[in-house]
Amino acid sequence: MENWKKRLGLVHIYTGNGKGKTTAALGLALRMLGNEGRVIMIQFLKSANVYGEQRKAQECGIVVESYGLPKFVHGKPEPEEIEAAKKALER
Repeated sequence: MENWKKRLGLVHIYTGNGKGKTTAALGLALRMLGNEGRVIMIQFLKSANVYGEQRKAQECGIVVESYGLPKFVHGKPEPEEIEAAKKALER
């Protein structure tokens, strides 16, 4: 891979209801790893439980970090929800 491409950082954001967000992110992550790049996947989840796809992603060399509280955010976020999001964005 060209030197400038190794230094270039890209951010992909997947949002919305339903399935497919993690699958899409993992597909691009595997492509990057296949081209000797580095990947970190940050998730804003309702809990920090490790799921099967996260475990396998980590085995492939993808850094997976989850930030979230054990509840859904409805309406205006509470202060602790805002802090969890800030912590992820500061990563």
